[in-house]
Amino acid sequence: MPDLPQNVTYKSLRGAIAPMIKTAQDIGRTLPQPKSRNKRVDISGYRNLMNQMGNYRTAQSTPAMIGGATETTPYGGRTAYESYHPGTDYVIPGNIGAPVKSFTPGTVEEVKTGQVKGSPGFGNYVTIRDQQGNLHRFSHLSNSWVEVGEQVQRGTPLGQQGNTGQTYSIFGGSGAHVDYRVKDIWNRYISPYQFINA
Repeated sequence: MPDLPQNVTYKSLRGAIAPMIKTAQDIGRTLPQPKSRNKRVDISGYRNLMNQMGNYRTAQSTPAMIGGATETTPYGGRTAYESYHPGTDYVIPGNIGAPVKSFTPGTVEEVKTGQVKGSPGFGNYVTIRDQQGNLHRFSHLSNSWVEVGEQVQRGTPLGQQGNTGQTYSIFGGSGAHVDYRVKDIWNRYISPYQFINA
């Protein structure tokens, strides 16, 4: 995939993903063609590429409260690890080390540390239990600034953006981002946008 220069501001999503779409089309032209119209071509090896292209077609900018962050995988989208992404992935400008802020007031319930890039799962993360019983998790942090039992407010810095755990970048970058997920009191994933946009 072509790299997108980090110092370029694109005027539209279409302009940003145009190089990726062209690359996907070029790859499609290299697929073996069946000799008979009745035969199907096995494209399973290209399925992940097609899924990733679908994600970037539907990517949106997250609200300014994140500090100009860009959403890379929407709630319900696909990733290399999940066919249904039950949270939102976003990248804060500044890459690794950019401050990650809470979208809700609540109590810090868990802080996981000691993880590195490639560690299983979500890497370093912080979870917050809000007053309604929802559990908010901010994953892939490089480090955290809060402790279990601490009370936080909306906008409280929790730690720093990182690439710990299972992260990747189809652009060849560091893979640094925040995976934000919310579970309700019945342990079911719910849309995080209601908290981002509150």
